[in-house]
Amino acid sequence: MTKYYRVRTQEQWDWLMQWLEKQGVKCWYNNRLSLTHISYSTFHTDVVAVENDGLITWNENLVNNAHDYIEVSQMMEESKMEDYVTIKGNDLFEIKNEAGHTAFTGRTMGTFYSDDYFTKLNIPKSLFYPKVPMAEAEKKEFDMAAGLSITPVEFLEEIESSCGDEYPCLFNKMFCGKTEKDNSKAQIEFIRAFADPSIIEIIPEKKWNVKVPVANGPTFYYKTGDGIDVCKPSPSMQNLETTRFTAEEIKYYHLDNDLFEKVEVSE
Repeated sequence: MTKYYRVRTQEQWDWLMQWLEKQGVKCWYNNRLSLTHISYSTFHTDVVAVENDGLITWNENLVNNAHDYIEVSQMMEESKMEDYVTIKGNDLFEIKNEAGHTAFTGRTMGTFYSDDYFTKLNIPKSLFYPKVPMAEAEKKEFDMAAGLSITPVEFLEEIESSCGDEYPCLFNKMFCGKTEKDNSKAQIEFIRAFADPSIIEIIPEKKWNVKVPVANGPTFYYKTGDGIDVCKPSPSMQNLETTRFTAEEIKYYHLDNDLFEKVEVSE
């Protein structure tokens, strides 16, 4: 389902671009372009649309159409809510140390300190409500359920019954763990993410440059339309997508044995 965000100021535009980028949204005409580099003055518009596949577009003509708009100003206000859980008053007495005693009474260098030494504790919500990490490919499969009248359990059953044919990444994550405990944990995280997609954290996929063995000087593989070839390194090589192999591509091109040295590269 497409979502429409109404933007009214430069500040709102900058905030929205940062927020969308954290959600893993890509620019429709260049999916490697950081959204924070998109200028509000260049693409002056009142509405930003985010498509089902996570691509961003903008069109001020949409303002006059009948859409349910999400006000960015309201999103910004809600984001100012405290990101901590506060424990204070008598609730502090419920916190125990490893010996089972009230955590904030004790003896330090022969001197007692009292419970009111701490009036409150501010604990990050992330400790209680941790993010659910997903690779980009997993998130793409996860989004396939967006807008469908389906429960998380029904979606899990569909993933399991597909045996990896339709949802290979999610099937691997939730049904092919080293232990049943790993599978259960992944499935619980999936259900949490299904209930609140905002807790999903996109984990960039690792990529590597692959060195050509027994070559005269440093030489690396790169992807061509028909397979792979070799090239000498250059200052810009780390930025060339053709020289960056994902784990799946390394396996596909049969570069996955110890003969080939892999050098991890960052985005």
